[in-house]
Amino acid sequence: ANDTSVYAGDESGLVVQLNRRGELQKTFRLPHGVKCIVGDGPFLYAGCNNGSIYDLTQGVPRLMSKVSALYALYVLCSMLY
Repeated sequence: ANDTSVYAGDESGLVVQLNRRGELQKTFRLPHGVKCIVGDGPFLYAGCNNGSIYDLTQGVPRLMSKVSALYALYVLCSMLY
């Protein structure tokens, strides 16, 4: 979430952006279920169940990295919250 938007993802890989009134603003489709969504300043990232990390900042998902151990993704997501 930020001052204008809230993000949510699900096990099918769907990520949605809603405004603060709950109106749909944008959708993204990732190839794997979403484990976490993390905002860092102007940047937005989604971590997937298979260990992939996508940059959603530009409005089109871009694979940034693949964490070799799924456990490491859980640790990464929990550290960023």
